Amino acid sequence: MLDGELFQITDPEEIRAVVEMIYAQEDIAPGLREKKGEILAMVLNNPGNSNFFKMKINHFGGKELLNFVPGEEIE
Repeated sequence: MLDGELFQITDPEEIRAVVEMIYAQEDIAPGLREKKGEILAMVLNNPGNSNFFKMKINHFGGKELLNFVPGEEIE
């Protein structure tokens, strides 16, 4: 359970970083890996409508989160 502020990622450099992070995962859906360029271009064409978000966590409950510092972004 997380409590904090949610922010839409609209900065092109942050969007690129998120896409790179997603594509670095081993378990990406079959057929999606080949479409990386298309997906990135589509999002960068209109970054104000990005579906990528980040959260500034102020408080959390449930399972312990190691190295948590309130207010810092967690990648």
